[in-house]
Amino acid sequence: MQRNYKISHTFIASILIVSLFLQSCGGSSNLPLQGEEDPSATTTIEQEEGQGKRKRARIEGPEQEQRLIEQGQEISYFDIFSSEIRQEIFSYLKLEDILPARAVNKDWNELITGYRQAGIVGVENKPSHINDTRGWVIKKEINFRNSKLRILTPKTIPCFAFYHLMGKVVNLPRTFWPYLQEARVHTVYLSGNKIGDQGVEGFVKNLQGTQVHTVDLSVNEIGDQGVEGLAKHLQGTRVHTVNLSGNYIGDQGAEGFAKHLQGTRVHTVDLSENEIGAQGAVGLAKYLQGTNVHTVDLSANQIGAQGAESFARLLQGTRVHTVDLSRNEIGAQGAVGLAKYLQGTNVHTVDLSNNEIGDQGAEGFSKHLQGTRVHTVDLSYNEIGDQGAEALAKHLQGTRVHTVNLRSNNIGPDVQRLLVEQYPHIKWVF
Repeated sequence: MQRNYKISHTFIASILIVSLFLQSCGGSSNLPLQGEEDPSATTTIEQEEGQGKRKRARIEGPEQEQRLIEQGQEISYFDIFSSEIRQEIFSYLKLEDILPARAVNKDWNELITGYRQAGIVGVENKPSHINDTRGWVIKKEINFRNSKLRILTPKTIPCFAFYHLMGKVVNLPRTFWPYLQEARVHTVYLSGNKIGDQGVEGFVKNLQGTQVHTVDLSVNEIGDQGVEGLAKHLQGTRVHTVNLSGNYIGDQGAEGFAKHLQGTRVHTVDLSENEIGAQGAVGLAKYLQGTNVHTVDLSANQIGAQGAESFARLLQGTRVHTVDLSRNEIGAQGAVGLAKYLQGTNVHTVDLSNNEIGDQGAEGFSKHLQGTRVHTVDLSYNEIGDQGAEALAKHLQGTRVHTVNLRSNNIGPDVQRLLVEQYPHIKWVF
């Protein structure tokens, strides 16, 4: 009987690394030894985790790295595989395997880090990217406001850590922005840094040629000029997700931002809490045709009933499938008007929570979902009672809706039970 076995690339790479190491030893007892660590000789990168816990990745300081590698210099050079093959092997290893592998000898250090010498610091010392190092990137967030990281400058940060290991960075100082091009950083959180209009434009100019795809610029005192300047410079970058919540963009900024999204990779936009009214919502939607935008968060603005209806009407022909209009004073009229224009759009997820829709709005909204692609609806915190809930459920029959959030309304336990029993194909959240 023939059996097929699947072995991961990581496992194979680990076996090859061990084989290389053992074959190179030649029975020598003079192997690199790691004695007790000197706390002053290491840089600790702390990664954000849930509930205040932190996971640490230790990067040896220059002196300790050099000492470890010098101890291993009697190990012979590896002639078993070419350097290209060894580089390929290294690319499959994980971070916890790569860190000690650097200390085998100078050849390994150079193949892994791109530096012949150990412990190089300073961002001006850019590495030669000879490996695919994406698998080594630390998965947790690196926060530069951490007490041990805030003292680092572009001249003192370990090069290998900055250019190879950091993926998600929080509060990255401006002095590091110009050096992102050679780094593996893909997500930058700059929320609450008072960047302002001028700062945000300077930041995005440094994203050309980088790996960055997600930026959080929320609560940064950015106005209409800043957000338009930001959008202009997104062309040619890899950025696909932009969080601009809690700024002062307003109607003019919302329209100006959308106007420059043509030709960019941006698909997810958060413009919540930005003092955007009906005019801004319409201006934004008007320019979404031809863009890659599929998710729009306009929650906690002042769009109103007329704005919601006009916004939905302009979604025809766009790629938008997820819309958050919660906390926008839409009311019953706005909910009904919005639903009328969802036919023919790609919208499948709608958040209308906290809009004072009531029974009348819930029923009217559901009546117009026939023939649409909508499958997920959030109507929580909307003063909907038993009557509205029953009418809503009745009109959802024959639609694609499979998930309805009715949490924090005025629906009694009897009606809740009735909806669950009579409409089991729908996931009800109470």
